[in-house]
Amino acid sequence: MLRPTILVLAFVLAAMQATPDKTAEIRARYVKETNAVHKAKILPQLAESEYVEVQGLLKSDNAAEAGAIVKQMADEAAECREALDKKVHDPEAHPDGYRQMQISVRRTLRRINEDILPTLSLDEQKPFLEARDSLNEIDGALMLALFPKRPDGAVSGRLAGQPAGRPTEQPAGTAGAGDAGQPPAPATPKP
Repeated sequence: MLRPTILVLAFVLAAMQATPDKTAEIRARYVKETNAVHKAKILPQLAESEYVEVQGLLKSDNAAEAGAIVKQMADEAAECREALDKKVHDPEAHPDGYRQMQISVRRTLRRINEDILPTLSLDEQKPFLEARDSLNEIDGALMLALFPKRPDGAVSGRLAGQPAGRPTEQPAGTAGAGDAGQPPAPATPKP
């Protein structure tokens, strides 16, 4: 009975120790790649591996080092976006690289907001919040690059700089969509 438990524990420890090597290998491929589109396609793998590393660091109460990795993730995304912008002149017509990068950035934002920030104290959150703000900006720019034209000609609040996860404020006197700014009807009691 003890033997299977030891084997499982050995597997888990081996997997945890293999993660930094895997991250280093993927990062080396990312850095070595000169084609911006190929680099953007490597970014999701790198972000996934870095996220596993961050989770391990947070479990071992090393939020400072985890924050440094998340900031590095945001820097890598910014660098990749700049390289894509220089190479691809019409992302709407040629979304390769942009699409993969946008999905990766959105996944990272969701993980920061839902998995990481709720577990940290306010003091520990600072580098994660800075990275989140940078990633929100990148995500908005990627969305505008991929979808520059909207049928109504408007830009959504998120694309206009409103961070993800924060609802846009409605003008005074409006209660929501579909009510055309009318005050709510008084409730009538049921007999």
